[in-house]
Parts: sequence; structure tokens; C-alpha cells
Amino acid sequence: MNLKRMTLCGAMALSLAGCPGPAEKQPIKIDSSKAALTITEQTDALAESVAQSATFVGQTDTAQQMNETCAPDTINPDGSTTPGTCTPTPMDTAQPERDAAQWLKDHLFNADHVDAAQSTDTAVVFCLKTVDLCGDPASADCAKVWDAVPVCVRVQSFAEKEFDLAVLVGKSPQNNPFNFSLKADYVKGEVKLVDAKKSYEAFSTATGEALPAGFPTKLEGAFSVELQKIAEKSVSVKAAVLEAIAVDVYAAADAKHSEFRVAAAPSLWAITLDGDKKVLSADVDAKAVDLLVAAQNLFGQDPQPCPPPPDVCPPAPEPIVGALLMHLDGSSFSLKFDAASADETVTVNNIGLGDATSKVQFKSSTGTVTDIAKLDLNASLGRRVSVTYVKKADGAQLTFAPGLELLLDHDLRVLANQLPDLKGAALKAISSVKLTGTSPVLFFRDTPSEVKVQSGTLELKATGMIDLADIAVTIGDGQCVLDNPTAPPADSHPFAGSVGGTCSP
Repeated sequence: MNLKRMTLCGAMALSLAGCPGPAEKQPIKIDSSKAALTITEQTDALAESVAQSATFVGQTDTAQQMNETCAPDTINPDGSTTPGTCTPTPMDTAQPERDAAQWLKDHLFNADHVDAAQSTDTAVVFCLKTVDLCGDPASADCAKVWDAVPVCVRVQSFAEKEFDLAVLVGKSPQNNPFNFSLKADYVKGEVKLVDAKKSYEAFSTATGEALPAGFPTKLEGAFSVELQKIAEKSVSVKAAVLEAIAVDVYAAADAKHSEFRVAAAPSLWAITLDGDKKVLSADVDAKAVDLLVAAQNLFGQDPQPCPPPPDVCPPAPEPIVGALLMHLDGSSFSLKFDAASADETVTVNNIGLGDATSKVQFKSSTGTVTDIAKLDLNASLGRRVSVTYVKKADGAQLTFAPGLELLLDHDLRVLANQLPDLKGAALKAISSVKLTGTSPVLFFRDTPSEVKVQSGTLELKATGMIDLADIAVTIGDGQCVLDNPTAPPADSHPFAGSVGGTCSP
């Protein structure tokens, strides 16, 4: 037979039969004491790296002002009040990581927590004890739950000093909500929401209590978080939505049925902390988020208890039907916080809400969908905006590039029947905020509290309202946003309360 023909026939036969894949990796033998020691050393090292990398954040002026400690106000003899002084206070961003690593060492990864019955030559199982979770002495109810639904970690190794950890919840079946990969300077955790739901249900069964109202009828998807040491004082943390997340609350036929959906995102976010350079960097690239909320959950009223005779029971509230639909097309930005600079500069580039309009809609019981609100960010400017924040002694300065164009088109009349307090001519409006100019700048002054257009022009507009004239407020270069000296009617658009004018001295 012709050699070429034989070769072709052989190739066809292999393709039809299916070629064997690469041999599956086999776990190597593992010693429980050595495994526990190595795991604790690696988690200690990672915790210390995070602590060293993050310390500078808690010591920045920005963080200290957010964490300030304020003395109580003083009541003066004349009845007036003197506000208490506030003192900026450093944040402890290091100790929580060290405490977490120490807890794992004390309460899980040691010889006292090895479960010999579940362990083998190639897998060591460490289990939490009731004393770790319930205290000593443990209450009978608490101990009963953890005895019925034990929580253990199965450790396997496929390479020297590298470990795969599987969190196991329950006895039969054992659910596996979390998995971890651990090696020197690196750890990755994955969450499986299906098994997380089953684990919660197992605990609920053990306690003898019913699942809480609104507990998800569907919980699917998976996400991961990984931590890597880059240098002695530098770490990165990354997250991803590995499988699209789907959450349903109440059954589909229930009037309170609601849904939550998050699209898969391989690069959901990433944060890098550099303790030497005192720089924090972050990148976010979230994909579409969709939410369906039953109107009954938002606007429905529970029946009032019926008083004893001869009083008459209050009428049952009218049933609320329909649902709110919310779609966020995406969320993205790149951030850099430079704490080494005297101004503690924060630069946020490419801020965006996806590549299409984000919406809030109302779906009636007949399936008719009505737009309630539509939101666009820089739709005519590439749908992205960059902002630089600089802390000043008397406030904060924000520079925008190429400018800011925020458009909100809303018509809330469809909800007016559901919300008695929702009224006014400003129920419907097309509102826009524009900040134009070459790299326009806003300055947020602390004392007195004012917003100044330091460079560029700020325009606030509202059109298309019911029985109200259009509003157009322009705050020019060097002016401040001031309260309108002529108080607008109560049902006016919020923009009617602002005017441009001379800033305070």
C-alpha cells in the first residue's frame, strides 16, 4: 500500500477515534506536618508583604482625614454650641492581614486539626473544631451545628511546595464552595456560588431553622481573587468573574421574583500596592450588570394586623405588579494614587459606563417596557473621561479631560402611582451637566464650602419638564456655584436652586 495513503488513513482514524490527551497530573505524597509548616510560612509571608505594601496608605493625609477622631461638641453658657475639634488619625492597614494569617496557623493548619480518617498518602485534611468556632466552653447548640456540618480543607500537592486546597463543607454530600492554589509569593482563591448556596442550606438544616425570606432560589457562577508578591513591599491583587453570575430571589411565578446578572469579566479589577514608591494603582473593567426587581419589593405594603372586634380590619393594600429593570452597560477606569507627592495626587483615566446607554425601565404586568431613566457619560467624547485629583491645603482640585458631559433623561411619571410622595413638575426632565474648555478644572473649597469653576465653563440644563420652563445655569471661568437668592418652587428641578456668581473672599 502507498505510504502516503497509509499515513492519511492513519491520521483519519486517529481523528475519528480521538487522540489521547496529556496525562492527568497526579498528586505527590504529602506529609501533614511539613504541609502545615510550609502553608503557614507561605501565608505568613504573603500577609507580611501585604502589610508592608499597604502601610503607607493608612499614613497618608487623605486616609487620616477619612479616619479622623472628633471631640464632642461643647454647649456654651449662652446655649450656643462650639463644634468639637477633629484630629486626623492614621489607619491601621497592616494588622488585619497579620491577624488573619495567625488565625489560620492557630485554628486550622497544625497537627491538632488533622483528620486522619479523611487523609491519605496524597491528601491531608485539616478540619476546624467547635472550640475554634464556638468558643470554650462551646454552647450545645453551636457545637451541634458544626458537628453536623463540619468545615474542612483538603490539601494536595502536585509540585514541591505548591498546594491545592479545597474547602469542604458537610458530610454527605460534601460541598466545595472554595478552592485555593498556594505557592511561595502567590495565592489564588475561587468561589463556586452553586456550592456556596448548598453549604448555607446545609447549615440552615442543621440549625432547624427555615431559610430566610428572600434567600436565592438560584445562585450560579464563579469568581476568583488572586494575590501575588512582586517585591518585598509590593503586591498585586486581581479579581475575575470566571462564569457569569446569576442570582434569582423568589420563584419565577412569585410577585416578588427578582434577578441579578453579572457578565463574565476576565479582568474585573486589579490593584497594585507599592510600599517603596508609595503608589497605589487600580484597573477596573467590569462588564454588563442587569437587575430585575419586582415592584412589589420596592413599593408593596404588608397587610396591617387586624385589631380585635368590634374594630374593623383595615383594607388589604392594593397588589403592586410589574418590575424595575436596570442595565449598567459596564464600568471601567484606571487609577493611580501617588502618596509620595506632596499633593497626594490621584489620577483616574478612562472612566466609563460601558459603550452604550445605561437604563432604568419599568416592565408592566402585560410586558410593556417603559424607559424611566437613561444615563450617558461623555457619549460624544468617546464615552470616557479622565480626572486628576490634587489635595490642597484649603480643598481639592479636580481636572477633567477632555471635559465632562453627563446626560440623564428621566420620566418618573410611571412610578408616581406607586410612590405617593413622588410628585412635582420635575418628574420628567432631560438633565445635562457639561464642563467644557481645555482641561477644565473644578475646585472644591473647604472653608467656606464652595465649588469654583477654576478653569472652563460649567453648564447645568434641564428641559422637557411638565409645566416648568427650561432651566439653563452657566457658571463661567472664575465663578462659584451659589445658592439661588430667589427660592424656587418646591416642585422645581434641583438645578433651579443654583446660580453662578462671585466666590467668597
